[in-house]
Amino acid sequence: EPIAHGVSISHPKLGVVSIGGEDGDGFRSDVFCLRIQKSGAKPERIVLPPLPEPMAHGSGAIVAGDIFVFGGRSTPDGSARSTGWRLPIDAEGNPGAWSPIRDLPGSGRMLAVAAEWRGDLYCFSGIALGPSKDEETRPEPSYLRDAWRYAPRADSWTAIADLPRPAAAAASPAIGVGWDMLAVVGGDHGSASDEDADGILIYHPITD
Repeated sequence: EPIAHGVSISHPKLGVVSIGGEDGDGFRSDVFCLRIQKSGAKPERIVLPPLPEPMAHGSGAIVAGDIFVFGGRSTPDGSARSTGWRLPIDAEGNPGAWSPIRDLPGSGRMLAVAAEWRGDLYCFSGIALGPSKDEETRPEPSYLRDAWRYAPRADSWTAIADLPRPAAAAASPAIGVGWDMLAVVGGDHGSASDEDADGILIYHPITD
């Protein structure tokens, strides 16, 4: 079935996981994975617990085997959200139930870049967007440069260094480089100029 703008994550036990998204009828809360059980076989579609609410244009990553998602929007004309969710996955690949995590501070956002590093979840950039008043009135998006680190054990977000420029809708999750760096590749900075839109930003979690 056609679906777009969901969160897609590669999980070591589940395969490719699809979370939320939208189709011609609206935003979705469906979650499923595509897994190949043996070489040469067709992918098997396995239904996972749905999100507690619809989500499209969100972000997500795997942290210590669990699935984390945050941000996005829950309706086509709604504001960008600050909410986040966690789906625990056990050692055999069996899912638990979704539970909320602490809201992301700052602006609600969509199209942020997620990342994982040493057991923490990261959020880079994104777009803040208010609700649409009607079909002809669209709110002005705000392209964000702030970044955050989430510690699952403490259920808390901490502000980290701002990006040099916005990087909304860049490849997500961010790419691990070497031992201790994260690469944010490309992204939309909201400028009419294409300068730096295809550049790579490197973040060092140890030195911030």
